[in-house]
Amino acid sequence: MTSFDMAPERLKKLRDELARETIVEHQIMEQQGNPTDMFKCSECDSTNCAYTEVQKPENRSSEQGITVHVCCSNCGHTWKYT
Repeated sequence: MTSFDMAPERLKKLRDELARETIVEHQIMEQQGNPTDMFKCSECDSTNCAYTEVQKPENRSSEQGITVHVCCSNCGHTWKYT
């Protein structure tokens, strides 16, 4: 039995949640996104960026905002706004 198997249920659930979120973020960045100059990259100061807006399925209530994933087209740096 591994340490992953012996972990408490709340830790297993947290690991699964983080894994799903990471996969979604990776898939979003693989897509082209919408070109924009509204954002400025903190790494290279370029405004040549692409963004994608995402609302997670579990957060579809009107009280939950969307997350904006931004990718710098110049250097590849990625970040998100919630």
